[in-house]
Amino acid sequence: MNKCVFFTAKEGSSKEFSMAKLADEKIISPLDVDNFIKQNRRFPCNLVLVQKRITKNGITQNINVPEKEFFDYQYNQFAYYLLSERLKNCIEENKGSKDSFSWIKVPVSSETETRDYYIPIFESIPDVLDLELTTRVPANNAILVPCFASEKLEGHNFFPKETSFGVLPRGIYVSESMKKILQKQKFDNIKFEKVKCSLGGTIIS
Repeated sequence: MNKCVFFTAKEGSSKEFSMAKLADEKIISPLDVDNFIKQNRRFPCNLVLVQKRITKNGITQNINVPEKEFFDYQYNQFAYYLLSERLKNCIEENKGSKDSFSWIKVPVSSETETRDYYIPIFESIPDVLDLELTTRVPANNAILVPCFASEKLEGHNFFPKETSFGVLPRGIYVSESMKKILQKQKFDNIKFEKVKCSLGGTIIS
């Protein structure tokens, strides 16, 4: 029986967190970055890692970020899956036989060092949903609560669902086997959330 979970970042501290972002002098809208990636299959520029702190006087920003703030799943201003090279390599080595994705490299720099991060892109969306048990918004048919068909998950370890973001989905799912591999490797700042799955048209989780 194949099951999957939602793969995402842990919730950061409400008062202090590190974030990869455009340098202050770079003025590019998130939509323009999305379109640039889709058209050119590369990131338009490097990102900088800053530490933000919420104080009673507003938000402060510090570019002297401790090494420990370079997370395997790095928070970023675009909500991309911005993953460390070690995490990217682990996913690549354990992808399913039917998984199809590639990576865009994004250098991320603090005041003292630069590390390469990677964003996964998907040229096609796999057929993994139980269409009968997936809940959609009546007004626009957008997915509200997905349900994944166990029979369709065979060969998929790292994949998105149907999405309006094209090659840059904001939601990625992993198989139970991939989840165990990532947990064993002790990558930081990642978490897994249960999702609805079915087998033979009956909900199993």
